[in-house]
Amino acid sequence: MPESGHFRFGAPRCKHSAEYHSSHLVEAVTEPHQDWMNNIISKLASAAQFLLDIGQYDEAISCFKTLSEGDDTYENGDYAFGIARAYEGKGELEAVLEWYQIAQENNPPVLHFSDGIRRVEGQLQRFKKKRLEDEDQEPTKE
Repeated sequence: MPESGHFRFGAPRCKHSAEYHSSHLVEAVTEPHQDWMNNIISKLASAAQFLLDIGQYDEAISCFKTLSEGDDTYENGDYAFGIARAYEGKGELEAVLEWYQIAQENNPPVLHFSDGIRRVEGQLQRFKKKRLEDEDQEPTKE
């Protein structure tokens, strides 16, 4: 039986601690799986983009949100931008604006994030103005 704190790997006794071996084991197991995880993430990102392109907005939002779990930057704003575009496809302008703002906050130099904000703000202003005009033109019921 090995002495406490020592492990026996093969014939000679190993003098390294259990922590040393467990950290090296985690590294050895994690590295090959990192490529595998990157491959899955890449495929999910492609699927999210495809779903967005074919008008499956709720599914695209779900994919982008899954990709963003644990990542407060939403992959430097790219996933938030995808979510914004999906909400735009659904016609939910308030949500669009919120997600474009998240994208822009996480990566201010990207111009299409701030362009999206300006475009949607303009749409919202026109929509609200039209709604007010329509309310003014409605006949009053007495």
